[in-house]
Amino acid sequence: MVWLVVVWLALWGEVSLANLLSGVLAAAGLLIAFPLGSRPAPVHIRPLATARLAAAFAWALIVSTLEVALLVLRPGPAYQGVVAVPLRTRSSVVLFIVANITSLTPGTLTVDVDEPSATLFVHALTARETIDVRARVQRFEHLVRRAVGEER
Repeated sequence: MVWLVVVWLALWGEVSLANLLSGVLAAAGLLIAFPLGSRPAPVHIRPLATARLAAAFAWALIVSTLEVALLVLRPGPAYQGVVAVPLRTRSSVVLFIVANITSLTPGTLTVDVDEPSATLFVHALTARETIDVRARVQRFEHLVRRAVGEER
């Protein structure tokens, strides 16, 4: 709440009693309307596994960027579709990271996440077969699970 009041005062540009009281009311209203909820379990970051994940992600960015560029430059039909990718994890942190890595990679976009079944629904622009998309996303899941200490 204190942080929200400080931001409120910074936005108004001056500290006055009226700005302070209105900031407290605005912060209280926001915290009541949008409660913070529980925090996920702590994550234990492994540096070497995180470096492997970063390298794999960088390589995937290069390869997928080239695939999308070739698709744009070469005329012909696009092989696209939505693929359900079941994951092994039950961690919302791992699901979040894998879904974002998938969306950040050119040519793929996470359309939906079914958290109870740990399934990502991925729109793939260049996927000729669903196995390719599933294998790529599941490989990232494996790397993320190793990086956050869920898997050895």
